[in-house]
Amino acid sequence: MRLSKATVKVASFVVLGAMLAACSSSPQGVGSLPSGSSSLTQSSHMDRGNMPHGPMELLKQQAEGKIAGPVPRARLREQLKQLEQHPKLHIPVRHDGKKVAEWVTNTNYSYLLGMTKNAKANVVATNTQSNGCYYPVTVKVDHNGHAWVACEYNSSFEGGAAQEYSSNGTLMSSYNAGPPGGCSGSCYFDGYGFDQGENSSIVVDELSYYFAESCNPSCTYSSGNGFEYWPVGSPSSSPTIINTSVYGIETVYYMDVDSSNNIYFDYFGCQNVYPYTCGYGLAEIQDATGSQTFVSILPEGSLGFAGGVYVGGGGSTLSVTDQDARTIAQYSLPGLTAGAVLGPTLENAFGCGDPVSGGYNKTDTQQADGDACGWVDQGVVASNKWKATAGIDFTGGPEGAAFTPSDK
Repeated sequence: MRLSKATVKVASFVVLGAMLAACSSSPQGVGSLPSGSSSLTQSSHMDRGNMPHGPMELLKQQAEGKIAGPVPRARLREQLKQLEQHPKLHIPVRHDGKKVAEWVTNTNYSYLLGMTKNAKANVVATNTQSNGCYYPVTVKVDHNGHAWVACEYNSSFEGGAAQEYSSNGTLMSSYNAGPPGGCSGSCYFDGYGFDQGENSSIVVDELSYYFAESCNPSCTYSSGNGFEYWPVGSPSSSPTIINTSVYGIETVYYMDVDSSNNIYFDYFGCQNVYPYTCGYGLAEIQDATGSQTFVSILPEGSLGFAGGVYVGGGGSTLSVTDQDARTIAQYSLPGLTAGAVLGPTLENAFGCGDPVSGGYNKTDTQQADGDACGWVDQGVVASNKWKATAGIDFTGGPEGAAFTPSDK
């Protein structure tokens, strides 16, 4: 499906020429590695202090393929070019006083935008950098109407963060990734992430990569990928870590958690049986705060490129975005019975279309994804009809969208 000429004209000033012309949806890093081999993502950052320190350096290494990024490399390269040419973007409030109907992240310029219906204009424009949140990727809305944002980097540039914002865009709490289990001596933590999830009992921050060191007086180390979680309302407490690299996973991408503390997530990894296919799959950590049982849902190679994972319908549905196929697959919970597949979402005249992450409205009649090609994808569930909403505030490409109220 293609955008209309009118829509492409609107989008042309959003992604500024080169970003429109050079988009590609080919998956990143898919190959055939034998079981036990490390991808470039993990093997190049197994020692202390090797993570890039600073948002631009993070994006540069992602664009070069040295570490995993939230979108395919073609998109990362164009985002980097855009930021080098236009390092700053000020987004003003354009319709103060109107009701927020949808939240959207402008990832690379670090904004959380509270927007009117169909993401037409912003009511709230929060610069998340001022709150220690760099490169906000996903946004989800809880049953209280609070927006939860996943930051690739926090203020120390040593980990990601899950941040909670009020209905008017004011920061309420920040759960910063850090040394697990507390620190009674000398501690060090490095890492970054793309996503977060929360329920009534825990807040979970996704770790695409982490390295942790604790010395008191002897030193212990751990590294890999996975999740950290905190009790809800206790952002200053010591997080508990779940290391998914022990299951052969190279990089965790997107995730969500249901009311029973089951974590659903997509990832990059390699199968441990011939022909050792590598690619993007979907899995679950059942009872994340207890037994932590790993369950494979879709094997490696099932997704073209990992995208947003969303528990909705009051906990009765799971949706998974495939950035490469431009689709959103639905599953029922519990049981994970496959249902409808929404999409494909739209492309522009240059073949660029990249839905990253999103969710549903309260009645599950509409779905929205932030699209890294410069707009928000808006779909009607019953008819599977899609449109794209572009605007100057989406310069650089939004990567998250969420309705308020949501169906959580």
